[in-house]
Amino acid sequence: MAVRKSVSKTVITEPKFSEEPVEGSLNDTGRNIRIENRTFENETCEKRLNMKEFYECVFKNVRFGSEAKNCLFADVIFDHCDLSNLKMDSTVFRRVRMTGCRMTGTELSRASLQDTVISGCQCGYINLNGAKLKRVMFENCIMEQAGMSMLEHTGTSFSKCDLSGAEFIDTKLGGWDLSDSKLDGITVDPMNLRGLTVNDEQAAAFAALLGIIVKHVY
Repeated sequence: MAVRKSVSKTVITEPKFSEEPVEGSLNDTGRNIRIENRTFENETCEKRLNMKEFYECVFKNVRFGSEAKNCLFADVIFDHCDLSNLKMDSTVFRRVRMTGCRMTGTELSRASLQDTVISGCQCGYINLNGAKLKRVMFENCIMEQAGMSMLEHTGTSFSKCDLSGAEFIDTKLGGWDLSDSKLDGITVDPMNLRGLTVNDEQAAAFAALLGIIVKHVY
């Protein structure tokens, strides 16, 4: 049975496995499109993985190559992997957990993420522009200069993330609670701030963005 984790009022379904994954190598997948019930550990992938489908797989200490576009990852765990600068355009994630991964500059534009937890990851300059997020949780992630414009999202949350310099153009922030995250220098559309929860200091900064002068009366 899948373990479930509460995110505000949203429930995220964690990866589930029908059987114990067996050891495999990404460099030996050949032309196989569908790969299932495999554990990949302590290797550097030298292949492009475009169009592949991974079911019930675990990646541990894996360094990925240059491309994994239009892939599918379902019931998958990424544990301390290096996905830096990996091109994953239009890739689909379903019931995925990423823990302690390096995702600096990872290209996830137009990707689809559902029931996904990204925890303790280095995500500076990650590109999620045009992505679709449904029940996605970012926790304790460094996301400086992240591209998060034109997002479609429901049930998405951020907890203790550094979003300094992130760009949220044409993205509605309503329903998000960013009060415990760092928001220095983010770019947003003022019209999309309605319903966003922030702390007092952040509220003053957003007021300045809107041209409002806050006067402290004692």
